Amino acid sequence: MIRKIQTQKEIERAKRKKQVIIGGILILIMVVSTAGYAIISSIDGQKSKVEFNGVEFERSNGLWKFEIGGQEFYVQNLPQSLKNVSVNGSFSVADYINKPLYIVGGSSSEVSELINFLGRYVLRYQEACLLEENCSKDVPVKDCTNNIVAFVQSNVTKVYKNESCVFIEGDFLKGVDAFIYRMLGVGDGSKK
Repeated sequence: MIRKIQTQKEIERAKRKKQVIIGGILILIMVVSTAGYAIISSIDGQKSKVEFNGVEFERSNGLWKFEIGGQEFYVQNLPQSLKNVSVNGSFSVADYINKPLYIVGGSSSEVSELINFLGRYVLRYQEACLLEENCSKDVPVKDCTNNIVAFVQSNVTKVYKNESCVFIEGDFLKGVDAFIYRMLGVGDGSKK
């Protein structure tokens, strides 16, 4: 097929028309994305502060921040969302002050949340294996006379204590948060 011969004026007009169309599309994308961001921010803004049993929670960088005794704490879950997490045992921050903490299992996210909470109290923390387990890593082998938090695979989320061992089963992040709330005395609404 033979193309029609165009004058310089026709070529510039076609080029200008394409530029206007592309510019219009870019402006439309910018307006729509700005409006979408504003709508989403206003929806999040409505839920950014929550009060539960006298404790105010504020959404900050994807976490819930709250303050007790002049100290700030960060968690993934609000206490209301942990009502189905079974928490059994007596937990106290005093049990961890200036003592080593050993961690068995868990991935970086739940271990990080645990350390963000307990790290300010413990002497040090490190990975370990429980005495009853067959450990393939080069880490210390400890028993429940030591402060241990062990993450255990399970279909049911629960937190319980055996001597100085705390076992967090199921959804580890929910378990860590329920453990934190219980240690701080925040009315967590979890099953006892």
